[in-house]
Amino acid sequence: MKTSDVLSRGRRVVFINATGYWAGAEAMLLDLATHLDPAQWRPLVLLPFVGPFSSALTQAGVAWRVWPLAAPRTRQDLRSGRALLRLGLRLPPSVVRLAAWLRREQTALVHTNSSAALDGALAARLAGAPHVWHVRERLPLGAPLRSLWCRAMLGLSAAVVVNSRAVRAQWGSRAADLRLHVVPDGLDLSTFTPRRAAAEVRAELGLGDGPVVGMVARIAPIKGQAIFLDAAARLCADFPAARFVLVGGALPAYEPLRQALFAQANAGPLAGRVIFTGEVPRAQAPEIMQIFDVLAAPTTTMEGFGLVVLEGMALGLPVVATLGGPEDLIVEGETGCLVPAGDAAALANALARLLRDPAHARRLGKAGQARAASEFTLAQHVQRIAAIYTAVTRITS
Repeated sequence: MKTSDVLSRGRRVVFINATGYWAGAEAMLLDLATHLDPAQWRPLVLLPFVGPFSSALTQAGVAWRVWPLAAPRTRQDLRSGRALLRLGLRLPPSVVRLAAWLRREQTALVHTNSSAALDGALAARLAGAPHVWHVRERLPLGAPLRSLWCRAMLGLSAAVVVNSRAVRAQWGSRAADLRLHVVPDGLDLSTFTPRRAAAEVRAELGLGDGPVVGMVARIAPIKGQAIFLDAAARLCADFPAARFVLVGGALPAYEPLRQALFAQANAGPLAGRVIFTGEVPRAQAPEIMQIFDVLAAPTTTMEGFGLVVLEGMALGLPVVATLGGPEDLIVEGETGCLVPAGDAAALANALARLLRDPAHARRLGKAGQARAASEFTLAQHVQRIAAIYTAVTRITS
């Protein structure tokens, strides 16, 4: 195949994703892959197993294939010596095979979508292709290991993309390195809209006319569902008509946590006032979120960015989120509210202030909606990523 033929239909960019499950990082990868200029780039996604993400890729028409990546399936694997040993043994053969495949595929660029997968960076180095590392989270490592890992990511990449200043801060004294790029996530506001009336959704969920406080996140310890329920219990006495909605499913590894949350939600003042929707397709998320009077986005640790925060803002919802990445989105008291991570009392106090003053809550929601539309669109995100691709591959526009 001639080089001119490859360029006429875009050069191959291979995305490395550490999981076949679906979360915010996968949503952003899918949006990027489907909005890159096809005359410049031909995306192909490698992932370790078939799952909800591969189904979404197929539906969107994005090429993908399973590759035996040496990547942990959950954060629990990072705390298991045995699991880490297995991953270490799998890494060398995976890298060698992947490098050979990248060369055969005439890969112009490798883009790793998680800090948990090392295969892509090493294979890109062997194959002579530039590598971009995309980091969206607080690295679940102690300070010395985090510093070492951040340094390794810079050394193995032509560029490291982070989605917030809070994520960039993990590089410490290296945060000013020119290879580090802060590119916030973005949202396609034309598609993230409710398709059904709010009254229909409320009736379907069995909700009355009282205020609704909601949370949208995959069930996991770091997402803070237990913190949300703790805060909700503190609100029950002052807001007897309030109901609380938890949107999101759980990976098999976190089924015990899901059961514990059910028990928490059915005890004391919360009994009969909490609704779990389970996993909801992405297209249906705005339909449920529109019925929230307030959106809560608590975490037990620093939030990397908070895509759901941006989604709530785009819908005009007042949002209460934890410090960290959401500080790039929310201007305290102007476009939302910020509270410390893991602080149920602070969360409850912020929610109560908004529930007591609906007019103020609406003002925050409208201001947040305007900010989302002006500064955090998908088009802006794709444009910034494409500019990095151009720079590291020396393609002229």
